[in-house]
Amino acid sequence: MSFPEINSLITTLNKLYELLPQGSHRGYIVGGFIRDWLLGRQTNDVDIAVDGNALSIARDAAKELGGKFVLLDEANSIARVVIMEEEQQMGTPQNLCGREWHLDFSSFSGDIKTDLARRDFTINAMAVELSQFVIASPSLRVILRERSDRRISPRTGFTKQFHLKLIDPFSGKKDLENRIVRAVSDQIFEADAVRLVRAVRLAAELDFVIEPETESLIRRYSQSITKIPGERIREELLRLLSLPRAAYHLRYLDQLGLLLALIPELGEGKGVEQPTVHFWDVFDHS
Repeated sequence: MSFPEINSLITTLNKLYELLPQGSHRGYIVGGFIRDWLLGRQTNDVDIAVDGNALSIARDAAKELGGKFVLLDEANSIARVVIMEEEQQMGTPQNLCGREWHLDFSSFSGDIKTDLARRDFTINAMAVELSQFVIASPSLRVILRERSDRRISPRTGFTKQFHLKLIDPFSGKKDLENRIVRAVSDQIFEADAVRLVRAVRLAAELDFVIEPETESLIRRYSQSITKIPGERIREELLRLLSLPRAAYHLRYLDQLGLLLALIPELGEGKGVEQPTVHFWDVFDHS
């Protein structure tokens, strides 16, 4: 993210903090945003966990920030606030360009570590208390402005210059450094089988590897993917197929027992030879 984008995000997070009833509710930035922040990756999705009524807080946030409230899951109290920030391009007053932020709110009860224990992979099971961004935002803005002026990579020396108190009960930061996708627990695929494909997609996007025990879990639960609604699988598959080396990723899905669970018709081509002009069988050719 550029300096103006991060500066805008910090302002948004400050406003969100002010919306929380002080002293009675806490908010945390969790999951993929923390992962991408530590990696210096571009992202527009911010997951926010609150120990209060997430739907009510999201509605207030949409009103305060001029965003759009989107109900994602009423039963589990999950909602999204979509904010479109417009920036006028220099020299082109008639054209506006902007960035769209997705702020996803969810509720948790008890300790934030209990909430993190329900997440999928260790690199997605980290959190930072919202107040940390608010307290540290002045110094963070200075660091980011210096970087912007000097055109320094966002990742260069960042952790040495600026520290947020990371809540990391499953050593996700260590797995991030070692480029590993690891399940938080043996129950993650039982809780939501779409995570089977997500593990492969995440490893492919980040150029990480899935560690052996998590691979074994994927093979054990591979047939569970057939119970997941098609639109959820479609989202993961399209993201996977849009990446370089898509054929390699499909072969990996096959090795894990997922490809034929998703598209059983492909199995009919295995071992079926073609005319001599081809050296692959029907399955590999497909």
